[in-house]
Amino acid sequence: MKNFLFCLMLLAGFAAANTCTEAWFEINAYNYIYTKDHAHLDSAYYNDESTEKYIYNKEHLDYLITKEGGEIHTINFYWNSDESVLSKKGTEYFGIIKYSEDTLFITLTNYHDGVVHEQQTAKITNKTLDAQYPDGPNGEIAFEKIYFQNDSLVKSITYNYGTDSAEVHKTIIVSDEQDDFKCKEYGEKEIKNFSLEYIKNDNGYAIKRHNEKYSREYFMIYPTGTTAIHKRRAPVKISPKARYFDLLGRYKFTK
Repeated sequence: MKNFLFCLMLLAGFAAANTCTEAWFEINAYNYIYTKDHAHLDSAYYNDESTEKYIYNKEHLDYLITKEGGEIHTINFYWNSDESVLSKKGTEYFGIIKYSEDTLFITLTNYHDGVVHEQQTAKITNKTLDAQYPDGPNGEIAFEKIYFQNDSLVKSITYNYGTDSAEVHKTIIVSDEQDDFKCKEYGEKEIKNFSLEYIKNDNGYAIKRHNEKYSREYFMIYPTGTTAIHKRRAPVKISPKARYFDLLGRYKFTK
């Protein structure tokens, strides 16, 4: 739900989120993408069971540290270079980013032991996200679109995209009429409803997304003039369920 050698040229200044729906779009669209105009993901927590910490090197996502139970894993990311930078050990991600006016194009390729496993693409503007990624064991593709409709945010996912069995699932995120820092996410079919709360802080903001069974909290930070360069951690063995990571900062367990 997701730090490249950026040209850094979207807007002239911070496009800080002012409402819960704007913040939720920014988390989904920009996620771990480092630009001078938008916050980027610092960390995420799920049901007090797992955590994710995002480490940046200047203008890139350098690596991701995940902790679940007693297991800690590191996943390395490489941007706008060539495949020769890969260690060819374990799971790694290689990304390319391009700009065309106010639109950002991203291609993210997942390698395992140096072999291409899957590829994802995304197109991002200040108000829309279009993403395409593998979703299933037999080459199925999902197409995801997120966009504003009046004051609400709509997320549409087409499963089995491009086939006769394509199926569309939609959720809509609606602002609280009394409080711009709160919103509700309404789903259809088996998709459950969620409450979201937008919380500003000195360095950025957080969003809490929860229902009676699920709780996840995201922390976003705004870029500063300089970012400390962190030492790269060596690749470690990744458990199979942690190998599939998509552009929106989500692990995929469908494989």
